[in-house]
Amino acid sequence: MRKSFGFLALVGLAAIAAARLAPAGLVDFSKALQSAPTLKADYTAQTIGGASQRYSVQLKKPNLLRVETPTQVLVSDGKELTTFEKAEGYYYKQPATAAAIGEIFGPEPLNVWAGFFNPKALSAPSSKSLGTKSRGGQSLEAVQANYDANRVVTYFLDANDKVARQAQIDLTVGSGKQTVVVNAKDVQVGAPLDADAFAFKVPQNARETTLDEISADRWFTDLDEAKAAAAKSGKRIFVDFMATWCGPCKMLDAQVLQTDRFKAIAKKSFVLLRIDVDLQKSVASAYGIDAMPTQMVLDKNGQVIAKTVGYGSPDSFYAFLMPNAG
Repeated sequence: MRKSFGFLALVGLAAIAAARLAPAGLVDFSKALQSAPTLKADYTAQTIGGASQRYSVQLKKPNLLRVETPTQVLVSDGKELTTFEKAEGYYYKQPATAAAIGEIFGPEPLNVWAGFFNPKALSAPSSKSLGTKSRGGQSLEAVQANYDANRVVTYFLDANDKVARQAQIDLTVGSGKQTVVVNAKDVQVGAPLDADAFAFKVPQNARETTLDEISADRWFTDLDEAKAAAAKSGKRIFVDFMATWCGPCKMLDAQVLQTDRFKAIAKKSFVLLRIDVDLQKSVASAYGIDAMPTQMVLDKNGQVIAKTVGYGSPDSFYAFLMPNAG
């Protein structure tokens, strides 16, 4: 009995010590999101060197949400989650499971609000308080969370409700660095939300499809969208870094990427992503692209699993692809 009590006491003390490693600000932010029955936020996110983009979230426990991004509208009534792709004009439905809801808040900059539904979302291996900082005319409490070697987030918290009003997200993407700045224009914690917000209304001329159908043969051109699709489908991401003037790129496309053999492999194993290096210079730079075509296989978080440069023949291409099909 004494040994058991001593062991449990040590475990309890270790848990308390671990909890104290997180600065009060990060703990308070997590608690504020967990205890809030609702959250509404309108904000902008800007990748340094890119354009500012608008986002909005309306969240209500359990598992009700309306999220609007530059490319998608996502609506959950608590039982069914509907995703509408704006540019393509189609939508698809899936059960509103905790896993499906969690995947929405995996990519940046939606990840700032992940702690509303997931109590562990703000848990970081290491974090520290940076004191009070002046940001945009506001005095905000800064706390830095180091989630892993590829992602460091600095939250700027309101002193009253302990919820972030701004955030700076520093990412390692491939061999490069990327910084995303989040600026919340309006944040309401615990305010009543219109029940109609959680009912999906089919946009005019939109068509319904399935997640399997769209990920089978669609070439994404947005990295974040491809990562979201990979997270939902459990597939890896195949990336074709190309340019319209590149002769070998056109050979690769005609001899491999348009063939039934490649499409069958992709349908089973990959989300497809095509990056025109002239149109998406920041993405190409982040992944260290200096010759075309370059092909990569990424995990759902965008980290490189395998890479090959150039195109020689279908045989050499498949020698690269098949061991990395997952």
